[in-house]
Formats: sequence, C-alpha cells, structure tokens
Amino acid sequence: MKVLVVCGAGYVSGLEVVTLSLIEGLRKRGHEVRCIATTWGDGDFAARLTAKHITYIRLPLGFISKTLTWPAVRMTLDQLRKLPQLWLGYYRYTREFEPDIILHSNFQHIFLLWLFLNRGRNFYHVHNAFSRTKFYQALFGFPPKLYCRYRNSTYK
Repeated sequence: MKVLVVCGAGYVSGLEVVTLSLIEGLRKRGHEVRCIATTWGDGDFAARLTAKHITYIRLPLGFISKTLTWPAVRMTLDQLRKLPQLWLGYYRYTREFEPDIILHSNFQHIFLLWLFLNRGRNFYHVHNAFSRTKFYQALFGFPPKLYCRYRNSTYK
C-alpha cells in the first residue's frame, strides 16, 4: 500500500518522534511511505527523514492562528500568502505518488488542505488530547468528508 504522511514539523518534538516511528513501522510492514514536511523550521525533521531514507518533499505547510498577537498574525499572513504554492505542490505530489492512504499528523494541516481531502483515503492520526470545546467540535467536523478517528469516537 502507498501511504503519504503529512507532518509539517517546524521542529522535532513528541508528535514528530511518534510520526517517524509510525513511518518506520509502516515501512517494516512493506508499505511504500512518503512524507510531506514543511519549509519552515530548523530542518531537523527533514534531516531525520533523509537519514532514514524516507522520500519527502518540503512545502510551505504551517498554520492559521486564532491568536491575535503580532507574531501569530505575521505567521498567519505568511501562510495565507503561500497557500497557492502549498496547494499546487500538494496537488502535484499526491497526483504523482497516488497514495492509497494519506495520514495527517496535525489538525492545522487538515484545515489548510481541506480542498483536497476525501473520506476514502484521508485520516487524522491523533497525537494529542483536545478539549471538548465548540471550536474543536467544529474543526473536527470540518470538512465532513474527512475521516477523523478522534471525532468519530469522541464527538458522536
């Protein structure tokens, strides 16, 4: 099976370590695994992918913040400016690779890529717990075509 893992890690922390472990486990089971990493950050995640011989591309995969501090607004504006580049790169890479399954490791990326998601092959791999707030209930219900294990098990 062909698996694409979307992990826009700006730096390596717990989520990224778990994602690398997941990728290695999938490869050991005979799956062809590729990754999409981000162009932002310190490059450590991309270096670890390279060291493990995992094929990947780097795209401007960041986030849109709901925080109204100047650094968050600046990063959000930069992400919005780079959305066309992200969308075109994501479209081309998924079309070229033709993955059977796409695993998303961050809910921010689901929001950024919602135009390209479909229930048949996109899955959100939960790494953290979320408060049961209206914001997260709405987020995990958007887009409705995404299979989100967390939402289906918690937000029925």
